[in-house]
Parts: sequence; C-alpha cells; structure tokens
Amino acid sequence: MNKKNEDLLQSIQRMEEKIKNLTRENVEMKEKLSSQASLKRHTSLNDLSLTRDEQEIEFLRLQVLEQQHVIDDLSLERERLLRSKRHRGKGLKLPKKHVVETFFGFDEESVDSETLSETSCNTDRTDRAPATPEEDLDDTTTREEADLRFCQLTREYQALQRAYALLQEQVGGTLDAEREARTREQLQADLLRCQAKIEDLEKLLVEKGQDSKWVEEKQLLMRTNQDLLEKLQRALPTILCGTRGIELETLWLRAHWPMWESNRQPSELGAQSSNHLSHRAGPCDFFFPPVNLPSCVTITTVQF
Repeated sequence: MNKKNEDLLQSIQRMEEKIKNLTRENVEMKEKLSSQASLKRHTSLNDLSLTRDEQEIEFLRLQVLEQQHVIDDLSLERERLLRSKRHRGKGLKLPKKHVVETFFGFDEESVDSETLSETSCNTDRTDRAPATPEEDLDDTTTREEADLRFCQLTREYQALQRAYALLQEQVGGTLDAEREARTREQLQADLLRCQAKIEDLEKLLVEKGQDSKWVEEKQLLMRTNQDLLEKLQRALPTILCGTRGIELETLWLRAHWPMWESNRQPSELGAQSSNHLSHRAGPCDFFFPPVNLPSCVTITTVQF
C-alpha cells in the first residue's frame, strides 16, 4: 500500500512538472508570437514574406491550442488521481484486530490472514508495469469495488461475531461441539446396549413360557384370590345358620381351632351338643358356643 502511494505521488509530481513545462512553452510561444507581430510591422511588404509569416503564425496557433488541450487533459487526470487517492485513503484504513474468543483461547489469526491476503493482492497490483490512464481508471474502479466488498464482508463478519457472543450469553457458557458430540455418542451407545438387554430378556421370557401376558394373568388371579379371602374373613364373624347350626359350628371350629377339637373327649362333645339342642326353644334364640371363642366371633342359630 505504501509503495502504491509512493508511485502515485511520483506520477503526480511528473505530471505537475510536465504541466509547468507546457505552460512555460506556451508562454514562450505567446511571447514569440507577440514579437513576430511587432516585427511584422517593421518588415517589408513582400507578399512572400507575409504569406510565410502567416503560415508560421497559424502553425504556432494550432500548436498552442494543441498544447492547451494537453494541459487540460493532464489537469483532469491529476484531479481524478487525487480524488481516487483520497477515497482510497478513507476506505482502506487498517482495520482493528478483532479478538475472537474460542475454546482454545483468543484468536487473531482470522483477521491477520485477511489483512495479509489484502496486502499481497495490493503488492501484486503494484508490481505491474505502469499503465495508461484508461487502464489506471479501470484499475481504480475495480479497486474501489473490491474495497467496498471488503468493507461489506468486514461488517458481516462483525455482525456474526456479535450474534455468536449473544448466543454464548444465552446458552450460559462456551459451546463445546466436541464435548456435545462425545456425549451424544455415549448416549447412543447406552441406548443400543439397553435395547439389546431388553431383547435378551424378552427372548428369555418367551423360552421359559413366562411372557408378559402370563405375568399379567397371574397378577390378576392373585388379586382376585386376595379379594375373596378378605370377603370371607369379613363374613365369618357373624354366620346366619339354620337347623343344622351345630354342624356348621363344628365345621367352623374344625377349620379354625383344630387343637381344640383334638383335646376334647367324644362324651363331652355329645353332652354339650344335646344341651345345645335342648336349649333352642324359640325361633330367635341366640346360640353361644361351648368354647372360649374370640369376642369378635358370634355364631347364631335360627329356628325356621
């Protein structure tokens, strides 16, 4: 960039010197014309000399006009170069190094690489041979477009950096893609292992004939049995008996107090049974067993 600026300054200085030389030549030609005009009055009135002088004057006038056009063109070219130089000086300011926070620390290589690429591009352009004004104008236009594009890309890169920083603040820490990938792979491996274990257990149940249906039916039967036992326990304390109350009593006692039955004598059982039968006189008499039953158990007989 500095080399290019120096080349532009040298070309501008050469143009200024050329303009000064042309201006000086123009002044000399004007002086020469004025001197020739003064000499013309003092010369003889020879037609040949007059014609020769007029031709020379016309030639000098045309030369002056041509030099004036060249001066105007050089002035315009100088103004255009100065304008492009000012514009390039504003647009190609050295960008600040943007520090990017990564997983491994702070990174400045991305912006440095962009700066180095831009510098190498400018160096390649400045190493070329001097070009014509038209080529310089095309080169200036292309360079301006490249500068605008570079500025636009820089702004987009800064916007992406701000968005990335905002995302990190919302997530609550730095994003570690490698750690997330490892965690995802570990979870997938655990899932596959659990699925394989489930398949093995299902195969084992099928081989033993203990599939899920059989287990559900077994649990249902166990619940039904438990409900029936609870109902029977609630119904046993109070039993409504008919004329065969003693037999029901004996059956109930045999089921619940086998030790009591084994300790009693047959004579005692028969005598107590006759007393119990003789005691039933009314249809609603209560019958009390001849044993020490729990207080919650009450057996009644009803005469129909």
